[in-house]
Amino acid sequence: MTRIVSDYFDSEKKRIPFTNALLAEYSIRKFKHATNRSLWIGRGGKMPVKDDKTGTQMVYFMTGIRWSFKREMEHIGKWEYEDFVGLGKLFYTGADVPKGAICLCGKNFLENIQCIDFSKHPEVQIKVETNNLGWSITRFHTVFGDFDFKHEPTLDRIGYSNSAAILGIDRLVHYVRSAEHTDTENVEEHEAKRETLIVWDALALKGACHIFINGEGTPKAAGATSYTVWKTNQAPTGADLVDGKVYYLLVDCPGINAKAHKGETWIYKSAGGTGSWEKYEGELDL
Repeated sequence: MTRIVSDYFDSEKKRIPFTNALLAEYSIRKFKHATNRSLWIGRGGKMPVKDDKTGTQMVYFMTGIRWSFKREMEHIGKWEYEDFVGLGKLFYTGADVPKGAICLCGKNFLENIQCIDFSKHPEVQIKVETNNLGWSITRFHTVFGDFDFKHEPTLDRIGYSNSAAILGIDRLVHYVRSAEHTDTENVEEHEAKRETLIVWDALALKGACHIFINGEGTPKAAGATSYTVWKTNQAPTGADLVDGKVYYLLVDCPGINAKAHKGETWIYKSAGGTGSWEKYEGELDL
């Protein structure tokens, strides 16, 4: 972040009383909004940038964590208790089991979760707590594990207000090239100062436990396994039947297979022109 301010700005008479400190606060807020946006949906790449003092340099861009999820659940519309239980089962069971879940949510997704009727399920406990990061979160306690929900305004700004990211709290890696630092210098031939703030870091997802809940109906990230919740005993057809998609069954589904039972995941494969169903146990890279 770079901003240039005249040496006489604070002493100037203004119709609206605002100071250099207020402008600095606004600049930092704008900078953090931009960096959060890049953290979520940035696209990896590089380009040459020419500078009169240092010559041509290569500027690199980080890939946002939105495109790093290996599992993506498609869910549009109202959430029900059974959907929430299925999410807990997918997240907290399997080969990569995290110690806890931090759920960063768009505003519409968070509203859907808050409107689930938990009155018939006293085993689900909801309370407001402060997590290890010092955030005030809403904690849902389930038989599979805890979910810490937090509104993430950036998701609303980038078009994911119906979506959420379920992150393994101990499966996040923060890479820091250099600590955050500031610098101030005089602008040549001008009675002004240039102030710079440099943050050189990145966030990465470790393991395969993380789940992105896509409530927008947009395409999944490249290389991610797509999940959806299936609630009828008939096999998917038409637009609901997608090659490579994993279906989490909320009921027994003989339409898929006589052995397809509630709580299982099944994947549809159309290789060779003839579609077939297989019980899905997860990805195994060899």
